[in-house]
Amino acid sequence: MLLARRLVERGVRFVLVPQAAVPMIDGGTIPNWDTHTDTQLMNGLPNLAGTCDLPLAGLLADLKERGLFESTLIIWGGEMGRGGKSHNNHNGNAFNWFMAGGGVKGGYAHGGMDERCQTSVDKPVHVRDLHATVLALCGHDFKQLKYRGKGLDEGCKIVNEITA
Repeated sequence: MLLARRLVERGVRFVLVPQAAVPMIDGGTIPNWDTHTDTQLMNGLPNLAGTCDLPLAGLLADLKERGLFESTLIIWGGEMGRGGKSHNNHNGNAFNWFMAGGGVKGGYAHGGMDERCQTSVDKPVHVRDLHATVLALCGHDFKQLKYRGKGLDEGCKIVNEITA
């Protein structure tokens, strides 16, 4: 996180901070957030989350102290959650992101999931709309993005509720 902050200070426009393998309670390690077994879910996820709290808080504080917070978009999250009947199922219908700085409304939680966290039930956001919103927050016109002849603008919209 310190290196990420230093890169942002020097004008680097995109920084990805990967997470290293995390030790588990039972002595094994979990290589990343792609958890599949009961042991990884019950022991690994708390350890993974715990390794993020203080470094992420430190990054946010550093950026605020240096006047870089409002011009830096911070995203922490993944592209999917877990299915309801089996934790081995990838679920694109229920996932969450933490976003801060860079034009995001502070202290706002958007949407919600059902009681089993299987699907979005309150203000669902399609991943295309999330991507369009991120591009807009970064100062880009998402309608200009083209991929194999198709544009992101086909049916996409910016999620204005999360922007400041």
